[in-house]
Amino acid sequence: MGRIIGDEIDGADGVTMNIAEVTHATNEQTRGFQEVKCALSQPDEMVQQNAALVEPSTAAATALRAQANSLATSVGQFKLD
Repeated sequence: MGRIIGDEIDGADGVTMNIAEVTHATNEQTRGFQEVKCALSQPDEMVQQNAALVEPSTAAATALRAQANSLATSVGQFKLD
């Protein structure tokens, strides 16, 4: 009878160890998923920042083009002999 109870206790200890191993592996997997999520979100943030910079750059280029055309018209009025 004592041997049977000892076997049961050993079996329960084994189950407890298995549960601890599964818990540890799950925690490691969760950390890995968090790292992947972070790595994937960084490029997305960069794309959003770059997209936000495109609009002012386009506006500045358009204004510069208009000023260059105006300057070309003004300079075109002069004649060299």
